[in-house]
Parts: sequence; C-alpha cells; structure tokens
Amino acid sequence: MVKQQSARALLWFSVILLVVGAAITDPAAGVALIALAGLGTLGTIALGDKRLKLVGLLALAVSVGMAVAYWPAAKKHMAKYQERAKKAAMKNNTPANLPEKR
Repeated sequence: MVKQQSARALLWFSVILLVVGAAITDPAAGVALIALAGLGTLGTIALGDKRLKLVGLLALAVSVGMAVAYWPAAKKHMAKYQERAKKAAMKNNTPANLPEKR
C-alpha cells in the first residue's frame, strides 16, 4: 500500500514545478515544466486519499490551463529559434550543417 505521504510529496513537487514553470522566462521550458507538473498530479490523483485527489484534480486543471495559455508563446519562440539556426547553418556553409543530398 502506498503511503499518503508519497502522494502528498508528489503534489508538493507538482506545485513547485508549476511555480517555477510560471516564473521562468523561456516559454518552451515553462511549458515543459508545467507539463511535468501535470504528470506529477496524475500520481497524486491515482495514489491519494479523497482530499488529495480533489486537490490533485485542481492542480491538474491549473497545469492544463497554464500549458494552454503558454503554448502560443512557446511555439513562437521555437519558430524564431529554428529560423536563427537555419540562417546560422547556411552562413557557416559547413558540410555538417547542410542537409543530405539523395
């Protein structure tokens, strides 16, 4: 049998990940941490007692809402990163950076 202490620890870990994910300036990293927090709340929902399950469901709802809110910024950030990487690869023009020809 799983101790309720373990479910409570998962919940606290998830809450900490939510706070750090919201505070971090990189949108892609924020979404990743928020997603990990959501996964942690699933463990709390599965293993906790009735009260912990309710709090876990609330934390899961918050993490899903935050991930949906942060997703457009993360997608935009990654598109800019990919564009910069392509420009750098073309500027360097080294064989390792060029796509394979078939």
